Amino acid sequence: MRYLLDGQYDNGGWSQFFPIRSGYHARITFNDDAVANVLQLLRNVTDEEGDFAFLDPALRARAGEALEKGIDLVLKTQVVQDGQKTIWCAQYDEVSLECARGRSYELASLSGGESANILRFLMSFKTPSGDVVEAVNSGVAYLASQAIEGKKLVRREDATLPFGRDRILVDDAGSVVWPRFIELGTNRPLYSNRAGDRLYNYEEVSYERRERYSWLVTTPRDVLNEVYPAWQKRHSPNVNAPNP
Repeated sequence: MRYLLDGQYDNGGWSQFFPIRSGYHARITFNDDAVANVLQLLRNVTDEEGDFAFLDPALRARAGEALEKGIDLVLKTQVVQDGQKTIWCAQYDEVSLECARGRSYELASLSGGESANILRFLMSFKTPSGDVVEAVNSGVAYLASQAIEGKKLVRREDATLPFGRDRILVDDAGSVVWPRFIELGTNRPLYSNRAGDRLYNYEEVSYERRERYSWLVTTPRDVLNEVYPAWQKRHSPNVNAPNP
C-alpha cells in the first residue's frame, strides 16, 4: 500500500512503472486498467472492506487522500471534443495531461476498452457528485455511439500460420464490438502496427499484431447494457439510457 501511495504523482495519476522509468513508462497509464484498478483498491481500503480492514488509521487516511486526488484526475482528463465530454485516453503526459502515445503501436487516442472500466468505477459511488454523474452520462453516450454492430472477433485455427491461429473479424448479426482505440477528432476506429503506422481497417493490421494484441473489445457491453441502466435509474432518471 505504501508503494502505491508513494508512486502517485502530485496530479493524482500513476505511471506505468515505479520507480519511474524514462519514456512512455512515465506516462499516466489508464491502459490495461492500471489507474482504474488502483482506484478500486484504494476504495476498498478506505471503506475497510474485507481483508483491508487490518490497515492502521493513518495509512487508511493516506489512501483516502490518494483516492480523492485520483478521482479528481479522472474527471479532469475526460476528453472534451466540440464542447462535449467523451471518454479517456490510454496514456496521458504526466506533466501536461495531454493524451500521449504509449508503445510504438499505441497511438495517442481515446480508449474504448479502458474507458469502460473507468465508467464502471465511477458508477460504484453510493452518492455520486454532480461532476461524476455528468462524466458517466457523457462517457456512456459516447461509448454507445462507437459500437460496431453486426461484427464479431473470432479465433480461427490454422496450422500453416506461425502461431497456429488467427483472429479475424466476421459478420455476425446481433454481435457488437468496440474499437480499443479511437482517433482523436475524427472518432474513427484506430489501429496500428509495430512501425507505428496509422491504420483504419482491422484487416490492415499485421498478422503478428492481430494475434498478439487486442484491437477490438467487448468490455463496454455489460457496462452499457447492465451496469449503467440500473445506475441511471438511481442517480440520473431524467437521462435516457443509450441502447447500443
